[in-house]
Amino acid sequence: MARLLVYDAYENKVYTYSSLCENDPMPYSTGRTLTVREFRGKSNSPVLWTTIAAMEAWNLTRRKYGRGIPVGYAFRRIWEGGHGTRSQHYAGVAFDVGQSLSQTQRTAIYNAARSTGAWGYVEPLSQTPTWVHFDRRYGTPACRGTTAGYPTLRRGSRGCYVMILQDALSTLGYQTGNRIDGIFGSRTEEALKGYQRRTSLRVDGVCGCNSWKKISTAVLSCFYRCKQGFPAGRCAHIENFCSRFYNCGADRTHCRRILNVEGSGMVQRRVAYAFVFKIKSVFKKRQARRVY
Repeated sequence: MARLLVYDAYENKVYTYSSLCENDPMPYSTGRTLTVREFRGKSNSPVLWTTIAAMEAWNLTRRKYGRGIPVGYAFRRIWEGGHGTRSQHYAGVAFDVGQSLSQTQRTAIYNAARSTGAWGYVEPLSQTPTWVHFDRRYGTPACRGTTAGYPTLRRGSRGCYVMILQDALSTLGYQTGNRIDGIFGSRTEEALKGYQRRTSLRVDGVCGCNSWKKISTAVLSCFYRCKQGFPAGRCAHIENFCSRFYNCGADRTHCRRILNVEGSGMVQRRVAYAFVFKIKSVFKKRQARRVY
């Protein structure tokens, strides 16, 4: 069962679909051309998100191509990694398709996607030799000179990029609320300010270019470091611990993630305190054994 958030950019609203089964069709997709299971891919997240615009672009591409399109990767949460620091997959608006098809079939899908004019970006086949990538990105990237980044977010913003921000901040231990909702409210603003304050960024509660770079890099780099010892997305860490203790702390058995925000791994205070206490205990023991 999954909870699905769908952002409507036309109305600037987020719609919630609760208790979707894996074989249910994705809301706003035509017929059964895309199921929840296909959209989810290898993600184990209990909450998914996308946009109406992405589903409409999918429908147009599917209609143009005229047959089924096998999906390799679509949705992915930022702490699951695998697609760079600011991937549109984390926003639920990107598709990597056709991995099991022939080059001729992939070319036909590529041409169909381009001809719709509905996607924000269709990657050239020369860059994706064994699959076809297209995404329905929206908004102006916060960082200049690129079309691939995320837009500037501030209090009052809504949508899938807010969901990424809430997910990332929660992963780093900054509480944004009990649930990811895609609405940039007071708690998300305070969480962002807390992170900015701790990392020497400008404390303005606005997620611009510098904040996006630091936040996304911090989440992904920490989990890549922890990956050998822990499943991605299950390492309870505090950001500075991860950078200071390269393998998530002196004692790996005490590096645990509490999945209390729909799998995002927001660190509860008691877990953080327990982790700090363990690190201090290990440090004191080492000091006691030290010969002066």
